[in-house]
Amino acid sequence: MRVLIRLIIIGFLITAAFSNEEVVQFHVQHQIQGDSVYIETSASDVTFQTSKEEKTQAAIDIYINGEWVDRAEQAAFKVDELSAGYHEISLQLMNDDEKALSSVETFTVKIE
Repeated sequence: MRVLIRLIIIGFLITAAFSNEEVVQFHVQHQIQGDSVYIETSASDVTFQTSKEEKTQAAIDIYINGEWVDRAEQAAFKVDELSAGYHEISLQLMNDDEKALSSVETFTVKIE
């Protein structure tokens, strides 16, 4: 399966203090357009951009149908060129040390 991930830069940072013992609240919204899925996320206590303050730097691991496909370093991004049919998309917030910061958020899309 060939999947392209395009990052969409959005005008906000998600920031707050983070304790290594906490699980970050991670929320996902998506919209299907043709063979693409637009995904927007929000998370408490992290930043997706380099910060001089002591905040946890985060990225999002993207899995499609159980296979890792890419890592997004923005809160909003697009998954392109999905084949027709049902696809399970799973996202997990990760830190620089490859530690999971959130539970896995999973949803299913149907591409016509």
